[in-house]
Amino acid sequence: MKTEVFSLIFSILILSGCNKMKVDKTVDLEEIIKSEIAFAKLSETTGRKTAFLSNLLDSATVLVPMPAKSIDVYSTVEDLPGQLLWHPEYAEISDDGNIGFTTGPWIFTVNSDEPKKYYGHYLSIWQRIPERGWKIIFDAGIGYQSEVDLNIETKKFPEIMAPETESTRELSQAISSFNDMVLLEGEKGAYNSYLNEYCRVYREGIAPEISRQVQLNQLIDSPFEYKYTNYTSGVSESEDFGYEFGSLEVNDIHSSLITNYSFCRIWKLVGSEWKILIDLRLRI
Repeated sequence: MKTEVFSLIFSILILSGCNKMKVDKTVDLEEIIKSEIAFAKLSETTGRKTAFLSNLLDSATVLVPMPAKSIDVYSTVEDLPGQLLWHPEYAEISDDGNIGFTTGPWIFTVNSDEPKKYYGHYLSIWQRIPERGWKIIFDAGIGYQSEVDLNIETKKFPEIMAPETESTRELSQAISSFNDMVLLEGEKGAYNSYLNEYCRVYREGIAPEISRQVQLNQLIDSPFEYKYTNYTSGVSESEDFGYEFGSLEVNDIHSSLITNYSFCRIWKLVGSEWKILIDLRLRI
């Protein structure tokens, strides 16, 4: 009898392991959204410095536009004379419920005799830290001229339905394959293979849209050469959610002009393939 019981327990453990730590993500996703909204409210009432130091890990990376540690950025600067407001528009979380992101519009109003407003989109990666709750490990944003509306409902990032199959590649392999494809086929060809159907490509001066085709139409390969350098990447324990950030060198082969950027990508496992959910780039 004991042998049968142990066999049953062993079978259950094996089946549980094959599920890659899937949990009900609804509560965890709501926690991230509430944390982002509380973060924005704290910034509104106490100023950016206090809010960012309270919600970002000291070791968190921020793009300004070069990668820097949040403690080095926000502990040494004073708040600008103005008000920064933002609201999460989309959010997503890993299957294990321990890492995710929020993204949405922001408005910065400069206090002066003639107040001026600036607009953009932010991207924050949140991670559950033992005994500390949800904290931001990466934060960046872009600016553009189009006006934005902060009175929006936060939605779960749209998903592509795909068969539940085992991934044949780790995220590091997908990143390496993407970088190789950029060199061989150009940036547009690489993105054509790796962009999620509901991706967002964040570029300075352009308001993002959830449309894979619109994003692809904005990409131009010739006459540029692209060289990516990865600084850091991470993947959830459930192995379905990941991120990377680093630098990009764009060489105009006609003029030999080189332009440098910082970048960040959010990756999501769709079926058995890694796809890019968000791709953000800032000129240095």
